[in-house]
Amino acid sequence: MRYSASEKYEIIRLVERFTLTPLLLFNIAARRLNLSTVGFIQYLAPTLMLVLAVKVFGEPFSTDKAMTFALVWLGLAFYTVDALLQRRRLTHRRSKDLERME
Repeated sequence: MRYSASEKYEIIRLVERFTLTPLLLFNIAARRLNLSTVGFIQYLAPTLMLVLAVKVFGEPFSTDKAMTFALVWLGLAFYTVDALLQRRRLTHRRSKDLERME
């Protein structure tokens, strides 16, 4: 199927709206979150795609892929635990500083 130059231009104009809208919405939402939260959320999309591919479309999921997947999420678990511990320490330190000020 051949398109004229004006038809190609119209297709591009239509497609750019479908591309630009999610990017703008993501940008607006990402500015309101911590960067660590945004990074964690960005791991969810590929994970959901993997689950969809394996469960719905029957893609093969070998042992080496499973081990790699598990190691990535293990690293994320370590990072999350460390971030929570740092937050707890910071909160504890702030409460001690407030007590000393009183």
